[in-house]
Order: sequence, then C-alpha cells, then structure tokens
Amino acid sequence: MSYAGTFLKAAGHPCTVLRDPPVESFVSKRKASRSIQKGEFFWEGLILADSNLKSGDIFQVGNTKYLTHYVNNNSGELSWFAVKVNVDFTAKRLTSIVDEEGNVREEWQVVAEGVGFGEVVTAALRQADPGLLSSTKLILQIPKSHQIKKMDRVVINEDYQVDSVDNILVKGIARLQLAEDLRP
Repeated sequence: MSYAGTFLKAAGHPCTVLRDPPVESFVSKRKASRSIQKGEFFWEGLILADSNLKSGDIFQVGNTKYLTHYVNNNSGELSWFAVKVNVDFTAKRLTSIVDEEGNVREEWQVVAEGVGFGEVVTAALRQADPGLLSSTKLILQIPKSHQIKKMDRVVINEDYQVDSVDNILVKGIARLQLAEDLRP
C-alpha cells in the first residue's frame, strides 16, 4: 500500500461511494483552493484507489454528500475534485397512457430521483456564462446516469422545465438549464 493509502486509513474520514452496491473507503478533504467562486461548495482531496471513484459518482462523508467532477490517479491513490450537494430533485417525463377503454391520456411519470448541485442564475452568472438561455432560472448538475432529457420536468420545491442538457462539459455530469415550467 502507498504512503498516501496508509495515511488515509489512519487519519482519513470514513466515506461511502453511493452506488449499487455501496463502496466503503477513506477520504481526505479540504476546500478547493483553486476555485474562483462558491468556495464553500467546491472540495478536493484523496480517496483510496480501490474505491474506483469516477466522475459523476456521489460519495458521502458523515451527513454530507459530494458530486464528483474529476478523478486522477495520484501517488497510487485517487485525487478528486467535487462539489457539495445542495439539492434533492425528482425528474418526471410526460408519457402517453392508454386506459382500459382505449382513451389516450398524458401523465407525468417519475424517471429519476436523486441529489445534485444547483445554483440560481444571477446577472453576474449570465455575464460569466454567455451560453445560458434567456429563460434559464436555475442550473443543476447531476450524475449523467439519470439520463434526463430536454423537456423533462424537474421538481425542486417547484416545477422546472429542462431547456438544455449539457453532458459533454464534465465527463459523468449532466448540466441542466432549468426554466419555469408552466405546463399542467
């Protein structure tokens, strides 16, 4: 075992990578010093290599969950950069249902539930990110594995419509642009 691995087992925080089945490991963490904004949300550290942590994974230390952005093999263990989760969400998709009498009706079906990192779109953010749509009220980062599509509904205290899905910017992460959803 590497020196970093020995250190993590002796002085690291116990953590759980939340996948099926969950993986128990040890992690070191600190606020990311290189982040420009939102310093309280961005974290970095080391995790044991046998955790097989990947971009898009969610891991938990104590009661706090983190959404992994980047992972690199470093000194025999994995170095990571993650964002602290601050949102619980439910995603729904409008589907057509045929009842016993042959009538077609549309219904919202839950397609995913989980956690992510959300941020409200402000004037400062619009200046820093020229790719934002004019209708975007909220940006939500979630694991790409949820497979959210454009026009899905995301519920976070209120209903939002998915206007854009960027799953290229960060491997394993889907960045959703959410607008106010006025559909019934």
